[in-house]
Amino acid sequence: MRDSAADSLDGDTAANQAHWERMAREGCGFSVPWLDLDPARLRDTLPGFHVTTHYLKRYQWITSGRRAKWTNTDLDVCQAFVERRRNMASTLDEARGKGLLLPRPTHGDPKLDNMLFDPTGTRVSGIIDLDTLQPGLIQHDIGDCLRSCCATAGDA
Repeated sequence: MRDSAADSLDGDTAANQAHWERMAREGCGFSVPWLDLDPARLRDTLPGFHVTTHYLKRYQWITSGRRAKWTNTDLDVCQAFVERRRNMASTLDEARGKGLLLPRPTHGDPKLDNMLFDPTGTRVSGIIDLDTLQPGLIQHDIGDCLRSCCATAGDA
Protein backbone atom coordinates (compact mmCIF):
# COMPACT_ATOMS: atom_id res chain seq x y z
CA MET A 1 0.00 0.00 0.00
CA ARG A 2 1.11 3.55 -0.55
CA ASP A 3 1.98 6.12 2.08
CA SER A 4 0.52 8.84 -0.16
CA ALA A 5 -2.07 8.66 -2.89
CA ALA A 6 -1.44 12.19 -4.14
CA ASP A 7 0.40 11.08 -7.28
CA SER A 8 -1.88 8.14 -8.09
CA LEU A 9 -4.55 7.72 -10.73
CA ASP A 10 -7.90 6.33 -9.67
CA GLY A 11 -9.76 3.56 -11.50
CA ASP A 12 -11.91 6.00 -13.48
CA THR A 13 -8.91 7.97 -14.70
CA ALA A 14 -6.95 4.83 -15.50
CA ALA A 15 -9.87 3.09 -17.22
CA ASN A 16 -8.43 1.71 -20.44
CA GLN A 17 -7.54 -1.78 -21.58
CA ALA A 18 -3.90 -1.58 -20.49
CA HIS A 19 -4.92 -0.55 -16.98
CA TRP A 20 -7.51 -3.32 -16.74
CA GLU A 21 -4.97 -5.89 -17.83
CA ARG A 22 -2.47 -4.60 -15.26
CA MET A 23 -5.14 -4.64 -12.57
CA ALA A 24 -6.02 -8.22 -13.40
CA ARG A 25 -2.36 -9.23 -13.16
CA GLU A 26 -1.40 -7.18 -10.09
CA GLY A 27 -4.54 -6.10 -8.31
CA CYS A 28 -6.14 -9.50 -8.35
CA GLY A 29 -2.93 -11.01 -7.05
CA PHE A 30 -3.41 -9.03 -3.84
CA SER A 31 0.23 -8.94 -2.82
CA VAL A 32 -0.73 -6.61 0.00
CA PRO A 33 0.19 -6.28 3.67
CA TRP A 34 -3.06 -7.62 5.10
CA LEU A 35 -2.47 -11.15 3.80
CA ASP A 36 -0.34 -11.80 6.89
CA LEU A 37 -3.25 -11.02 9.22
CA ASP A 38 -4.86 -13.90 11.08
CA PRO A 39 -8.34 -14.23 9.47
CA ALA A 40 -9.75 -15.31 12.84
CA ARG A 41 -9.05 -11.78 14.12
CA LEU A 42 -11.23 -10.21 11.41
CA ARG A 43 -15.01 -9.94 11.40
CA ASP A 44 -17.35 -10.57 8.49
CA THR A 45 -18.11 -7.05 7.27
CA LEU A 46 -20.51 -8.22 4.53
CA PRO A 47 -22.47 -11.19 5.95
CA GLY A 48 -23.82 -13.40 3.16
CA PHE A 49 -22.24 -11.27 0.44
CA HIS A 50 -20.25 -14.10 -1.12
CA VAL A 51 -22.76 -16.92 -0.76
CA THR A 52 -23.47 -17.89 -4.36
CA THR A 53 -26.43 -20.10 -3.46
CA HIS A 54 -28.19 -17.05 -1.96
CA TYR A 55 -27.75 -15.19 -5.25
CA LEU A 56 -29.04 -18.20 -7.15
CA LYS A 57 -32.17 -18.34 -4.97
CA ARG A 58 -32.73 -14.61 -5.52
CA TYR A 59 -32.26 -15.07 -9.27
CA GLN A 60 -34.77 -17.93 -9.27
CA TRP A 61 -37.31 -15.82 -7.37
CA ILE A 62 -36.90 -12.90 -9.77
CA THR A 63 -37.20 -15.04 -12.89
CA SER A 64 -39.92 -17.44 -11.72
CA GLY A 65 -43.25 -16.74 -13.38
CA ARG A 66 -41.85 -13.83 -15.35
CA ARG A 67 -40.43 -15.73 -18.33
CA ALA A 68 -43.44 -15.03 -20.56
CA LYS A 69 -42.82 -11.27 -20.22
CA TRP A 70 -39.15 -11.50 -21.18
CA THR A 71 -38.31 -12.18 -24.79
CA ASN A 72 -34.84 -10.67 -24.93
CA THR A 73 -32.18 -12.79 -26.66
CA ASP A 74 -29.48 -11.56 -24.28
CA LEU A 75 -31.62 -12.64 -21.35
CA ASP A 76 -32.07 -16.08 -22.94
CA VAL A 77 -28.29 -16.42 -23.21
CA CYS A 78 -27.86 -15.40 -19.56
CA GLN A 79 -30.52 -17.81 -18.36
CA ALA A 80 -28.98 -20.67 -20.35
CA PHE A 81 -25.58 -19.80 -18.84
CA VAL A 82 -26.99 -19.97 -15.30
CA GLU A 83 -28.86 -23.21 -15.98
CA ARG A 84 -25.73 -24.95 -17.31
CA ARG A 85 -23.83 -24.01 -14.14
CA ARG A 86 -26.56 -24.26 -11.50
CA ASN A 87 -25.03 -27.38 -9.93
CA MET A 88 -21.73 -25.54 -9.36
CA ALA A 89 -23.23 -22.74 -7.23
CA SER A 90 -22.23 -24.31 -3.91
CA THR A 91 -18.76 -25.55 -4.95
CA LEU A 92 -16.68 -22.97 -3.05
CA ASP A 93 -18.88 -23.09 0.06
CA GLU A 94 -18.70 -26.90 0.11
CA ALA A 95 -14.91 -26.88 -0.33
CA ARG A 96 -14.60 -24.36 2.51
CA GLY A 97 -16.88 -26.49 4.70
CA LYS A 98 -14.67 -29.54 4.07
CA GLY A 99 -11.51 -27.57 4.87
CA LEU A 100 -10.24 -27.78 1.28
CA LEU A 101 -10.29 -23.99 0.99
CA LEU A 102 -9.28 -21.97 4.02
CA PRO A 103 -10.42 -18.46 4.85
CA ARG A 104 -7.83 -15.75 4.54
CA PRO A 105 -7.94 -11.96 4.76
CA THR A 106 -9.75 -10.62 1.70
CA HIS A 107 -10.54 -7.11 0.49
CA GLY A 108 -14.24 -7.82 -0.05
CA ASP A 109 -14.68 -5.15 -2.77
CA PRO A 110 -11.67 -5.30 -5.12
CA LYS A 111 -13.14 -3.38 -8.04
CA LEU A 112 -11.39 -1.04 -10.44
CA ASP A 113 -12.59 2.03 -8.53
CA ASN A 114 -10.73 0.79 -5.44
CA MET A 115 -7.38 0.49 -7.21
CA LEU A 116 -4.86 3.29 -7.45
CA PHE A 117 -2.40 3.33 -10.33
CA ASP A 118 1.02 4.93 -10.51
CA PRO A 119 1.24 8.21 -12.49
CA THR A 120 2.17 6.34 -15.66
CA GLY A 121 -0.86 4.09 -15.29
CA THR A 122 1.29 0.99 -15.68
CA ARG A 123 1.21 -0.43 -12.14
CA VAL A 124 -1.32 -0.84 -9.38
CA SER A 125 0.20 1.27 -6.60
CA GLY A 126 -2.44 0.90 -3.92
CA ILE A 127 -5.76 -0.55 -2.91
CA ILE A 128 -8.27 1.59 -1.02
CA ASP A 129 -11.67 1.19 0.66
CA LEU A 130 -10.55 -1.23 3.34
CA ASP A 131 -13.78 -1.11 5.35
CA THR A 132 -14.70 -4.43 3.73
CA LEU A 133 -11.51 -6.24 4.78
CA GLN A 134 -12.73 -9.57 6.16
CA PRO A 135 -12.03 -13.29 6.35
CA GLY A 136 -13.08 -15.03 3.17
CA LEU A 137 -12.03 -16.95 0.10
CA ILE A 138 -9.52 -15.32 -2.20
CA GLN A 139 -11.45 -16.85 -5.11
CA HIS A 140 -14.29 -14.41 -4.40
CA ASP A 141 -11.93 -11.44 -4.45
CA ILE A 142 -10.37 -12.61 -7.71
CA GLY A 143 -13.81 -13.10 -9.27
CA ASP A 144 -14.98 -9.65 -8.14
CA CYS A 145 -11.80 -8.08 -9.44
CA LEU A 146 -12.12 -9.73 -12.84
CA ARG A 147 -15.83 -8.85 -13.04
CA SER A 148 -14.92 -5.23 -12.45
CA CYS A 149 -12.31 -5.37 -15.21
CA CYS A 150 -14.90 -6.71 -17.65
CA ALA A 151 -17.78 -4.37 -16.73
CA THR A 152 -18.46 -1.78 -19.39
CA ALA A 153 -21.18 0.31 -17.73
CA GLY A 154 -21.55 1.64 -14.23
CA ASP A 155 -20.49 0.15 -10.94
CA ALA A 156 -20.06 -3.59 -11.42
